[in-house]
Amino acid sequence: MRATAVGNRLRYDLVQRKGLELIVGVRPRWKPAWALILPCLIRMRAIVARTQGKETMTALIESQKAIVAFLDDMAALGLHGRAPDYRSWSAVVDWTESIASGLAGARSEWFGADIRSAA
Repeated sequence: MRATAVGNRLRYDLVQRKGLELIVGVRPRWKPAWALILPCLIRMRAIVARTQGKETMTALIESQKAIVAFLDDMAALGLHGRAPDYRSWSAVVDWTESIASGLAGARSEWFGADIRSAA
């Protein structure tokens, strides 16, 4: 690292990138598309929170309300997906797990694309 005075501040520059790479590893080729991932995860958490501790039928109704709001939010971001079968709790769980696992792997058929962006 090299510190250079700029006004009343110090600017730090990496002098030997190779040395740092040996310590922390190589920079990833892609970075997550957080602008898409975070709103999705926040809504997914809201779906879980709305349904915890509820009877199955009540949980299905609450999940439907939350999923409709989630789909509306994602549509505003230009992301369109299908809703699960609201009559089956296992379908709602599978739908939620599918989206979460796609996000964790930076891909999602639900989004219809690879959601990675170049680093």
